[in-house]
Amino acid sequence: MRQLIGQTPSAVGVGQSARQVATAMGMITLTTVFFPTIAHAKQVTLTQRNTQILGAGQAFGQLSGLTYMGGNDWLAVSDKRNEILPITIGFNAVTGATTTLTSGVKRVLGGVERDYEGIAFTGATRNTLLVSEEDSPGVREFDRATLAEVATSLLPTPGVFAAPNLRGNLGFESLTYHATSGAVFTANEEALVSDGPTATAALGTTVRVQRFLPSGSSFTAAGQWAYVVDPIHGTNSATITSPTAQSGLCDLVALDDGRLLALERSVFYTEVFGQTLPNFRSKIYLISPTGTPANADALSPLSKTLLWSGSLGISGNLEGLALGPATTNGRLVLGIVDNNDINSLAASVVAFEMTIVPEPGSMVLITCVSGALLARRSRR
Repeated sequence: MRQLIGQTPSAVGVGQSARQVATAMGMITLTTVFFPTIAHAKQVTLTQRNTQILGAGQAFGQLSGLTYMGGNDWLAVSDKRNEILPITIGFNAVTGATTTLTSGVKRVLGGVERDYEGIAFTGATRNTLLVSEEDSPGVREFDRATLAEVATSLLPTPGVFAAPNLRGNLGFESLTYHATSGAVFTANEEALVSDGPTATAALGTTVRVQRFLPSGSSFTAAGQWAYVVDPIHGTNSATITSPTAQSGLCDLVALDDGRLLALERSVFYTEVFGQTLPNFRSKIYLISPTGTPANADALSPLSKTLLWSGSLGISGNLEGLALGPATTNGRLVLGIVDNNDINSLAASVVAFEMTIVPEPGSMVLITCVSGALLARRSRR
């Protein structure tokens, strides 16, 4: 996959050619070839609504992942101290903006302390929390009520992600769970050693989106996709050698139709009056991992569509993203902004509203196909 570094992700068509459609109709295989394309012929838009402060200092420090629990309840995970923070978030269904934020009492995940990053609720039936960590890397499962690790906690991480192929602190930053299929998606933050270099201001970095599928009471590894993260949007001041600038994939969000939102985060550092200040820029892309790939080495990078790009200021470390309840116009999507344990900076929640509508022309496709089928029947 090294040769993929710096290449533009290949485009994936959203429709079949007229010849393919006609052939499919003649062979009476229309449903297996054409209708999945129509199902995904939907345009996604993402609009930033508002940002609200959650709290400052260590009590709200190092928040990295976010998941929706139902109603107005959410959970955020800290990448230090094994902590889970309950948050109650009110929102305006008409405007898509948050209205109130109330934090609860922190709870502690069972087991040894790890660098936890992403979190996903599996729903009322399985009733567990999945949490990704960068150390191993791995995805672990916890009982929702007790926060103890379940018996088959660790999902089977493919060996390609193991050290020394895994670069330090660049493991499984992201995590999402697809409620209908039970699929779990995660990815390394920046490239494995075997897949090429980390990001620079000139070139992006290629990571692997890893899928797990349910298998009885546990999960099995079931496919990888290559994903090219954008280059860093700037370079450090000449006087700054640490921390280093970087650009990586920091979260994924599963949509109902199987597509994913991919949150990228880029940061470089400048010196202002003797202080080292971060310059963050975040981007949210739409991707569509399809098919049944065995290994990302053999694949072209996923196509991606930019939905949102922006900076949320000095404390704008947009770490996590989660899909929430319905609004009048679509769905609420919330992001968690980390304060890096700095008392003078506040952790906050940023609200987006997502809408999904049929793309122009998709209804024409459906009409044409239906008409062709009727015409064929009338000739009999």
